[in-house]
Amino acid sequence: MYFGLVPQFLSLLLCISLVHCSLVIKPQLLIAEAYHDAFFLCQIDSSILSAIWTLPSGEVVRANKTSTDNRFRNSGGFLFISNVSFADRGDYECSIDENTSSVGVLEVFVMPSYTLDLSLVFLYDIRRLVLRATCTHQRFNSSISFVYSPYNLCVSIVLHSSNRLRSLFFALF
Repeated sequence: MYFGLVPQFLSLLLCISLVHCSLVIKPQLLIAEAYHDAFFLCQIDSSILSAIWTLPSGEVVRANKTSTDNRFRNSGGFLFISNVSFADRGDYECSIDENTSSVGVLEVFVMPSYTLDLSLVFLYDIRRLVLRATCTHQRFNSSISFVYSPYNLCVSIVLHSSNRLRSLFFALF
């Protein structure tokens, strides 16, 4: 009944008594984008021993098991985290026993979404060329326009931020 644990127990005993086993977590600092997947790797000197992961919440995820919410999966030393959230930030401990462990840190961020519109506008009068670039963000919009004609070059920069309009206009003759 308990014979399945004997090889793992013997290798753990050999690892502790004869050789110092080391654990390395890669990366030690994991910076992940919210709502995406991420993973840690726990490298162990022994191929027989299995990694045990302890989450920041204190929940333990054993080898080839998942967390209670099924978002954390321990497989082959990897801790796979699906749909990363801000609540997942903190220290992740990989261990093989109570004396041998290593810690990795997860930081979570939100990547702001930007849209860039770059357009080249030809006016009816072929002697003028307009190049306009617009960058849109959740909190601000900005645009820059270059108007070229044989007689002058105009540069216009418009920044919209927090319902305020700031505009710069340059004319080069």
